[in-house]
Formats: sequence, C-alpha cells, structure tokens
Amino acid sequence: MRLREALREALARGENKVGRFAAEHGAVAVPFDALPDPFFNINTPEDLRAAEALL
Repeated sequence: MRLREALREALARGENKVGRFAAEHGAVAVPFDALPDPFFNINTPEDLRAAEALL
C-alpha cells in the first residue's frame, strides 16, 4: 500500500499520532547534527529573534 493511501486511512479512523504512523510504516530515527539546525521552527517573536541571531 502506498503511504498516501495509508495516511488517508489512518486519518479517517482518527489517528493523530505522527510518530505512531511513522513507526507502523518502518520509519527510523537518523542522527542529524547540522548546526545551525536547518529545521529550526519560527513560531514566536522570540524564535524569530533567535533565528536572526543565527544569521
């Protein structure tokens, strides 16, 4: 089954845990030690200031 269909089915049955869905489909954690963090989220003014300081 393709993941798109599996995701649709999971959402239809009320699944809302991304980690659970990922584990059920063979996802594994991979170390990623890049600096600065390329996945840094900017959600607040404080986050924005932190991101600007990294630049």
